[in-house]
Amino acid sequence: MMEDRACTALARLLVYPDGEFLGRLDEAIGVVRRESPEAADQLASLAEAMGPLSPEDHEELFMRTFDVKPATALEIGWHLFGEDYHRGALMVRLRSELRRHGVEESSELPDHLTHVLALLDRMSAEEAEAFASACVMPAVEKILEGFREQDNPYEDLLRAVAAVVRIRQERSRSQALPGNGLPRGSASSSVERDSNGRRPHASEIATVPTHCVAMQQDGDGESKREDAKRLADCVPTQSVGTMKEAER
Repeated sequence: MMEDRACTALARLLVYPDGEFLGRLDEAIGVVRRESPEAADQLASLAEAMGPLSPEDHEELFMRTFDVKPATALEIGWHLFGEDYHRGALMVRLRSELRRHGVEESSELPDHLTHVLALLDRMSAEEAEAFASACVMPAVEKILEGFREQDNPYEDLLRAVAAVVRIRQERSRSQALPGNGLPRGSASSSVERDSNGRRPHASEIATVPTHCVAMQQDGDGESKREDAKRLADCVPTQSVGTMKEAER
């Protein structure tokens, strides 16, 4: 997806704002519009709200939105797993993915949305769809819930992120339909929900290379099993044996 840089343009807006923020925002509107007019309109609303503010106001709003309130924090692992050890395993895997795809790691944690969006621009369509379905969209939706009953222009930015990721998912899934050139066992078709809306358990996804290798985790209670299943779906794993060694 090297030619698609919409997610990278969005990621550049989710860093601590400086004097170039409005310029990056204007550039992002043009980049994103080619892929999602809906997302570009959200960014235009953000620009309208942020334009009259001073750089100091930009900084204060960013800190108040993303650094102070856990409900709108930008670390997807936090929204998926809280402080459970599964988040640590997710960050280890994400760091490996960042290196594999040549994404330079910033001072933020590996599960920060800036890293995650950059990965989506560099992964294959199949990998990106699997990652987005298992991890990115569930986390972004939780962040958007944190904006409820707030008048915060950054909500428009997160809605733009959701719109771009969603349109890529739809495009990847349509290409994976029978007759569109991808085998039924490819990653993008294998992570689809079934006719009952159920996402397959990781142990059922036997045909997905690297991304959804089955990894069984011990856990007590349904929430632990759901966490283990999501973790197995999120990013490539090395092997069950290696992971068990790392947990010891």
